[in-house]
Amino acid sequence: MERTMNKKQIFVTLFWVAVLLGVVYVYLSNRNEIGEAIGYLQNANKVILLLLIPTIFLMWRAAGRIWYPYLKEDGLSAGLLSSIQYEINFVDTMLPFFSLTGAVYALARLKKLKVSEGKASGMIMFRYIISISTKWVEIAIAMAILVAMGKTGEMPTWVVYLVCIMIVAITVAFAAGLVIYQRKIRVPRKLARSQKLGKTAAAVQEQLDNLFQTLDVVFSQKGALLESFVWGLVYSLLEVLPFWVIATAMGHPELLLPIIVASGVAITVGIAIPTPMGIGGFDGAMILFLGSMGSSVALVSAIVVTTRVLVLGGSALTGIPFWMNGMRCIEGKN
Repeated sequence: MERTMNKKQIFVTLFWVAVLLGVVYVYLSNRNEIGEAIGYLQNANKVILLLLIPTIFLMWRAAGRIWYPYLKEDGLSAGLLSSIQYEINFVDTMLPFFSLTGAVYALARLKKLKVSEGKASGMIMFRYIISISTKWVEIAIAMAILVAMGKTGEMPTWVVYLVCIMIVAITVAFAAGLVIYQRKIRVPRKLARSQKLGKTAAAVQEQLDNLFQTLDVVFSQKGALLESFVWGLVYSLLEVLPFWVIATAMGHPELLLPIIVASGVAITVGIAIPTPMGIGGFDGAMILFLGSMGSSVALVSAIVVTTRVLVLGGSALTGIPFWMNGMRCIEGKN
């Protein structure tokens, strides 16, 4: 883990941010909308922009509380778990690879804090399950409100269909996951005995066993599960609020629900893009979806790019002391 960050990785993040800015600039220039986008930036309410600071602080506080009901018995405080979440975000920002680097870092961090490897890996997977499930619950609610308000008439039919299909797909995936858990389904024996894939199958089975054991504990503590889920809802909402803060600063607070819906598709696309925090895919999907919902492309481009640059840049800079402290703990220097 000592190579979690170096100059090359910082350069990679800055490079992709620069690519994002360049692509959006060229795109808006070709549409003759660059002046409009710059106007939104210049006229943004600077006082409202300051709300980004408490929003991001509360977001990682909420993320730490997702773990807290189950890890407090290991002597870990909510504040420490919030710090670890911030460190994970920093590692994912600096080391792009489908968010796996953050999970590896989190495992090393928790193991050093005397959390058993099985429990640590299970809680990491549980954290992602809570985040995904609460995210799509909020997307479904936001979409239902838009439908009830008659706002979907402004959207192309394919946008409505795609969001609905993704909501159904996520629901089916979670239902299948519950079946796998209840039946404790194992990796097929032929795969486990395969010379080529045997080691991979064994690793997958180990992670499944860790997750099953964690879920056994999770479902046996209904109060803790409810607490984690509620904090997951808070975290999922706070995760997209920076976009709404920027939109409000630019005079468009009515974009909250469209931002929530667009973020679901954008996050799905961003996860599949091996760049720091999905730079490029995430932003393009957000701009495409918000633009397709009737908003000005110049406006949504200004909102998305400004938010991403401020959040990514701020997380990278402010995350350094948290990450350094975490690395000292992993290396046993504290």
